[in-house]
Amino acid sequence: MADKYTKRRVASSSITTVISLSLVLFALGMLGFFVLGAKKVCDHVKENIGFQVYLKEDAKEADITRLQKTLDAKAFTLSTEYITKEKALEIYKEAWGDNPTTLLDFNPLPASIDLRMHAQFANTDSIAWIKKEVLESPVVQEFSYQASLVDLVNTRVGVVSFWFFFFIILLMVIAIALINNTIRLAIYSKRFLIRTMLLVGATQGFIRRPFILTGLIQGVYGSIVACGLLIGFIYLLLKWIPDLLKVVDQQLFLSLFGLVVLMGIVISWVSTSLAVRKYLRLKTDDLYF
Repeated sequence: MADKYTKRRVASSSITTVISLSLVLFALGMLGFFVLGAKKVCDHVKENIGFQVYLKEDAKEADITRLQKTLDAKAFTLSTEYITKEKALEIYKEAWGDNPTTLLDFNPLPASIDLRMHAQFANTDSIAWIKKEVLESPVVQEFSYQASLVDLVNTRVGVVSFWFFFFIILLMVIAIALINNTIRLAIYSKRFLIRTMLLVGATQGFIRRPFILTGLIQGVYGSIVACGLLIGFIYLLLKWIPDLLKVVDQQLFLSLFGLVVLMGIVISWVSTSLAVRKYLRLKTDDLYF
């Protein structure tokens, strides 16, 4: 009867620990999802900032093709598109509903190369040296972009990143504290067993091993449950906001779930190790308090 009661208490303690781990990791995972999603959105915005490389009127097609291939080979280039004078005129007419050739009898719009950069290069410092490098080409007339838009995007990204980082640190501290307390309480109920094993000659490593193994298993189970909750949460979120599919991808999900599993294992391992270490060092009289 006593054995059944003991087993029931151990099972109840393990389930409580796994549930606590799952809920905390789920909260961390949700914040991680928003952080990774926000980064994807910011990168998407930066990569869609237009940079126009306007070409000289006397530029030859062979030179333009050579310039475009050179730009495509650069590390900062995401994509390029050659806009001929005729295509530029069509774009102008669609955007403004006007045709400048009716007054001027010629097409005043220059040919250009529409340049898209990788997100990490879409900042003021990088653009400055990229502009200088592009203008060195003899067929380039002008390098144009909206400097105010670039500054605004980078400023907003900096502010958002700061607050996300602040909340991540805050939530991680709370999460570690909660998980640590849960595991310490679970091991507290076994403090007399730890003392008994020490008295019969068991080494600290021998005593610590099963507790750490149990903690790791609980961390894995808690991570799996948290990942399941996250999948349900993200599924509902995507149903409510279908446009999120444009910024989330397989890499984001793998990074998110990998982070949750890693956090569950690491926090469980560290918390269990510290808790067992504490009770291994306690004096017998202190076990009753």
